[in-house]
Amino acid sequence: MARQNKRAIASTSSSAAPGTSFDNALYFASPAAFNDWLAAHYNTHTELFVGFHKKHTGNQTMTWSESVDEALCWGWIDGHARSVDANRTARRFTPRAKKSHWSRVNVDKFAALETAGRIHEPGRAAFARRTEDNTAQAYFERQAHTLSDEFAARLAANSEASEYLEGRAAGYRRQVYDWVMSAKRPETQERRLTELIDSSAQQIDVKPFRR
Repeated sequence: MARQNKRAIASTSSSAAPGTSFDNALYFASPAAFNDWLAAHYNTHTELFVGFHKKHTGNQTMTWSESVDEALCWGWIDGHARSVDANRTARRFTPRAKKSHWSRVNVDKFAALETAGRIHEPGRAAFARRTEDNTAQAYFERQAHTLSDEFAARLAANSEASEYLEGRAAGYRRQVYDWVMSAKRPETQERRLTELIDSSAQQIDVKPFRR
């Protein structure tokens, strides 16, 4: 990865190659650096753990939303995320499987990227493989596994949390919304909603549903 090293900031927490685990993620200073990596490795690697510096650190890094854009361009997809420490998070990226879910956010992102001329052939091929059953128009995503109007408004007020959840698979959203609303005591619902918003704003899944 010599051509990427000048533009990527690599974790040094392990002697293993950067990008092989959550604790030894590869940090990219810009979306262009991640694009360079994908251009060189999209069809030779089965996964990459990408790190993100939190805003308060002041360290230069691309954002999660920017990383999703670059992944879409090359037919890859973002997956599970974890907090590395108080200053960093990491997320696993993989080539998109044929049956992987296409969220409404990612369908819209793809359209915008295609219009901008940024989609490469592997990304276009991945989009062409989608079916009605694994896109945002699928029946299961239209079901009423939702938050109450009050809770939905509170979630929407946090743009980072809302964007993260919109980008996650419908099955995950159904699970976490049901988890919040199924609590019998109002105070438990409140606590779970707070946990969901806080975790989502950090771009990680809420604790009971992390893998």
